[in-house]
Amino acid sequence: DIPLWLHLKSSSNQLNGRGKVILFLALVGFVSTHAKIKHEVNGKGNFIAKAVQEADAADYEKRYGYLKNRIQPKYAHVDLKFDFYPEDRKAIYEAEIKLVNVGEQNIDSLFLNFPDFVTIEQVATSDGRKLRETAYDDEHNSYAFDLPNELFPRDTLTLNLRAMKQYVGFSDDQEPQEDLAKIGAFGYIRDFLPVIGYDHERSLTQNRLREDHGLPKLSSRMAPLDDKLASSQLSSTPDALWCTGTITVGTSIDQLPLGPGNTVDSWQEKGRHYIRYHVSQAQLLNWYLGSFQTNPLAITVDSTLFEIWSYPDHSFNLDLYKKALISSYQFITDNLGDFPY
Repeated sequence: DIPLWLHLKSSSNQLNGRGKVILFLALVGFVSTHAKIKHEVNGKGNFIAKAVQEADAADYEKRYGYLKNRIQPKYAHVDLKFDFYPEDRKAIYEAEIKLVNVGEQNIDSLFLNFPDFVTIEQVATSDGRKLRETAYDDEHNSYAFDLPNELFPRDTLTLNLRAMKQYVGFSDDQEPQEDLAKIGAFGYIRDFLPVIGYDHERSLTQNRLREDHGLPKLSSRMAPLDDKLASSQLSSTPDALWCTGTITVGTSIDQLPLGPGNTVDSWQEKGRHYIRYHVSQAQLLNWYLGSFQTNPLAITVDSTLFEIWSYPDHSFNLDLYKKALISSYQFITDNLGDFPY
């Protein structure tokens, strides 16, 4: 075997001059591409190693574990105007959020945990008074605000929130960032709106990991039966009641905006496509938002209108989905009664 450096010697006839130039350029291209990928994925925060995620979760609990037993207001109603900008992988949104104090103590401060990549422009009351920020943790994107007036038990407070979320660069398979994609975005509403109080989703739940990071072991992942605060919370959304709301979703003209609830209006304006949805019956705040390039297939079964949405290039098996939908509908109505939606 001849060492690589001998192949590259100018006097060597193992590789001609053109081949040496091509090999050199390929090597430069490889190194440059590797550096570019590393910068786009790691340098712009699009990938966080598992060990770092675990350390961040432990740090969050150590800093804010005291909030687990601190009364905070809950979501009761959300009016949201949400604009997707698919080509920029960006969303700009405004929310009017009705909060209610369901506890037995007065509340004088508000703790908000925002997802990564979200930046807030304003948090204010409905009459335009900005909340005074008393603390900001950029590592966990968490804020503390003073309320202008104490919130008494059963009192409500309406917040106006303006924020933006954008991904820059690209990620790997472990962080798909599907809530803001170019041709088919689909995101949980909590990918955009804050968690109020302590964010239980950020906790370490495996005792082995908790021990590694100096946290006490959990005897159970469920709260004790006599925990009054836990008994007042919904397990899937501890910071929210069953909610109503109106959601207006806008996107580029070639895409279809998706939101929760019933469609009440649809229009096009300034090269954008909008649909307004209404959640009239209170639901869990587990809503989803989306923006898609799609060709909807309308199907009517017993006077109930359904639509199957598919990406235009993926319409080869729509007949199968149509048959499955009709069969499911017939099974549900035969065994469980009239379809309620």
